[in-house]
Amino acid sequence: MPPKSERFELRLDEAFLARIDAWRLSEPTQPSRAEAVRLLVDKGLKTETSDSPSFSDGEKLLTFMLAEVMQAVVKKPAIDPDFIADVMSSGDYWAISFANSGVFPEEECPRETVSEVIDILDMCDFLEISLEKLSEVERKRLKDSFPYVGENIFVGFDGNADYNHIGVTRILVEKLGRFSRFKGRSRNSHSPSTLGRYRQMYRAFEPLRNTGDGMTLPFQAVERILEAGYEPTVPR
Repeated sequence: MPPKSERFELRLDEAFLARIDAWRLSEPTQPSRAEAVRLLVDKGLKTETSDSPSFSDGEKLLTFMLAEVMQAVVKKPAIDPDFIADVMSSGDYWAISFANSGVFPEEECPRETVSEVIDILDMCDFLEISLEKLSEVERKRLKDSFPYVGENIFVGFDGNADYNHIGVTRILVEKLGRFSRFKGRSRNSHSPSTLGRYRQMYRAFEPLRNTGDGMTLPFQAVERILEAGYEPTVPR
């Protein structure tokens, strides 16, 4: 039994119809206008939902040419031009994004993640400067109270769970020159609880950030923030 169909009315101007006619008459089967529209819509939907890149004939030619240029000019290219030429010839376009996931990220980093990383880096920068300004006696008291806190408040994010946060940190610090204090540090904390800890700390930090001289926090404020972040159970 053929699938049930539904009548759908579509009004198009003459120029658009002419483009459809030119396409359908160039096809071997020369479909009707209605069938041509259905085929084109289906083709467009498949392209839109496909995980693989798609290329027009002109784009394929340009890709081949660029691959040849890379072979001749670049000694150690990040993307293998022989591999690109191979998959372009075979039509296995899926392999391009599969082999070069860094070039084709699965999803765009959410803007709220960018804002959160900026807040966390700002807080950690503030706290580390404040720690440097405290007396030796005060730093010892904090060390005794929080032995698991090292010299660095910012220790990165979890590489498995918080890869977007790590990526934003890399761009801000290494590429944009923001928060230079953290340049060169490891961005992977290897701990799934790190982000939850930062969030707990930031909730305590926000109302306390103006309790000092505008540049640093007093001992009591630093102590309260560290205490908030290192409670026994830290939700993500």
